[in-house]
Amino acid sequence: MAEGSVWKEHEGRNAGLSNGVSGEHGEESSAGRKQPADRGGKVTAVSSGVNGTGAACDGEDMSSVIAEGGSESSVARKSAAERVQGGVVMAVAACVVVSTGFTASIAMVTAALILSAFSPTLSRRITRWFGEAFFSLAPFLLLRWSQMRLLVYGKGDIRSDGQYLLISNHQGNLDWMIGLASAHAFGSPMPGSVKAVIKRSLMFVPIFGWIFWALEFMFLQRSWDRDQDMLRRGGKRLQSYPRPLWMALWPEGTRQTRAKLEESQSFCRKRGFPVLQNLLFPRLKAFRALLQALRNTVDGVLDTTVIFEPNASSSLGTVLTGRASGTIYVFLQTHVVREVVSDSSECAANGRSPEDEWLIRTWVAKDELISRFHQDQTSVLSEYRPVSELFPNVAPSFSKLYILGAMSVGLWAALIRYFYMHPRILIAFSVVSGALLAVFAVVFSTSVRMPRSKS
Repeated sequence: MAEGSVWKEHEGRNAGLSNGVSGEHGEESSAGRKQPADRGGKVTAVSSGVNGTGAACDGEDMSSVIAEGGSESSVARKSAAERVQGGVVMAVAACVVVSTGFTASIAMVTAALILSAFSPTLSRRITRWFGEAFFSLAPFLLLRWSQMRLLVYGKGDIRSDGQYLLISNHQGNLDWMIGLASAHAFGSPMPGSVKAVIKRSLMFVPIFGWIFWALEFMFLQRSWDRDQDMLRRGGKRLQSYPRPLWMALWPEGTRQTRAKLEESQSFCRKRGFPVLQNLLFPRLKAFRALLQALRNTVDGVLDTTVIFEPNASSSLGTVLTGRASGTIYVFLQTHVVREVVSDSSECAANGRSPEDEWLIRTWVAKDELISRFHQDQTSVLSEYRPVSELFPNVAPSFSKLYILGAMSVGLWAALIRYFYMHPRILIAFSVVSGALLAVFAVVFSTSVRMPRSKS
């Protein structure tokens, strides 16, 4: 099979490439599963939260509410009040994200533009510090602001200071938060050393795009000639990056929906690939090119499998309102580079390189792992160890996030005082800020969010 035809076929099939948000997981599992005993302060079972009021009338039948002495009007008022409360909580969360992100982006872009010319190492340490502080918002929003539980398990020789090419299945719109929260479990300087391959349009999103650029993310343009060169140059640039390092790649290239899963299965039948039941078939070229570029930099490939419990929230909006709940499982397994990398000129009779064959086998095994998990959760968990046991001396902390928050309060207080003295500048700043927010809203709605698939 010619590589070009496979790449073009996947381009058409996965036209909605996005490395971050929105989608459905919709997997079912048997009732009455035994829950892991790891709880409390363990990194693998963080379970604290605020504002966990639940969605409007969740778990209640409206008729039972009325029968208990309520009325339709009172239920409607309660629902409206909960919507207002959720909107207020979401607004507060959004203000925290934007204000801390603005502070971090200013410091990081300044360091990347100015200090990198004199001391690349110092520049990277500064950007990584602010990256760790800002990215810690992901586990904070998941585990503290909301009531999600993230259970991280590992298998193989995983090192807290390791340099890995991380590959993961693309479940939905919380994948980026889950990845950062999983890295946070490994302690400082994680998740500041996490980078990802994302689409280029995200680089132009105000605040967030600036942070991604300063942290040396890799940006795809959906043109293989350009993307291949970018992956090679990016991999060469990261050879001097200080430990640890996680370069994240979602080989499926797009978020999973029911329609996309059916398209992927149809593609596999036509091309003679294994038909997957829980995952989209992975793109091969990006993985091969990135691994070839990083072969002398990374210690191995960190194979990551994310599994949602059926009752787990998968909406970013639900997380921001503080009402997200449920359990997310993350399974990590390392593979040394020599198991995967070989001379790209060595191709099988079918035209695929050994790296391609390895990725296909890995995705088949990942698909089987998800199926086994939904059938016998206890058996799968027995094959892995909680991260808290692998690294008992690691204590993830939000201290840098709190410091960044204090810096943000000071910065905005100074800005407000300055604008009060110069009202015309305040008007100009408001216009520019409104324009940036409008651009963010448009980019977010068109490039990041995807319509939910029909059940």
